[in-house]
Amino acid sequence: MATVLGFDGFGEHIAQHLGARYARIERRVFPDSEVCPRITHMPDEAHVIVANRLALPLNPNSYLVETLLIVKNLADRGIEHIDVVMPYFVYGRQDKVFREGEPFSARYVLEMLRDAGAERVFTVSSHANRNQDIVGIADIPVHNINGFVALGSYLKGKQFREPLVIGPDKGAEGFVKTVASAIGCDSALFEKERDLVTGDVIMKGGVTVKGRDVILVDDIIGSGGTMLKAIDLCRDAHSVYCAVVHLVSDKRVRELQEKTKEFAVANTIDSPRYPSLIKVSIEALIAEKIREVSNVQGH
Repeated sequence: MATVLGFDGFGEHIAQHLGARYARIERRVFPDSEVCPRITHMPDEAHVIVANRLALPLNPNSYLVETLLIVKNLADRGIEHIDVVMPYFVYGRQDKVFREGEPFSARYVLEMLRDAGAERVFTVSSHANRNQDIVGIADIPVHNINGFVALGSYLKGKQFREPLVIGPDKGAEGFVKTVASAIGCDSALFEKERDLVTGDVIMKGGVTVKGRDVILVDDIIGSGGTMLKAIDLCRDAHSVYCAVVHLVSDKRVRELQEKTKEFAVANTIDSPRYPSLIKVSIEALIAEKIREVSNVQGH
């Protein structure tokens, strides 16, 4: 049997899907912004799953320290097997050294989790090794769950007019095919180039969308600039839908909602300030992967 620890309904839902116990973590932040997470019921089981997710507006630094403190606390109290559910893999975008002198941040984060006592990590559509089931950049198992499976399941029940799934660049090919396969339609890719210094994006079309329902998919919306450029390239479409796994910034949520017929995101990041957002549940997929690799026995 296992216990799932969490701060909100996200962890509780994972526990329900697993048939596992659930215990709440109490979040406390001191006046100087230091975090002090308190486990309200220390588990008796040898296997504990820490299910912690970010919330908008993001504070990845505080989130990472909070997660490390929870894991280390459990390890110091003798918990033998500690799994971490990190739906959005913080620092995962820095999955290599792009410029001389930069850190290999994604690997360092995983090594910190390992050294704190984590045995496995479960994440969703990580930017690091994003088309693979395992994020193989550190010597700790990191299971990369495909969030586009959940998005595809949600979208396949809709009535589209000549649907076409489009990704913003060649790196999104796997994502696009997952969603297109679920809907049963064609797919295509735009071309994107990003300046590593300024972050500016140049996007090219070359895809015929006139009269069709276009479903734009991506793993991450940060500033929203890439998706807005993609929407602009779909001016001749009948309708434009947007489906994204991770909403890491709320800067342009309203604008994206206004320019699309529907804007859906997986609930890997909590966005309580936007109740009108369509939030696609990812908990069942996470629980399925945990059960597959951890042999969790429900009560």
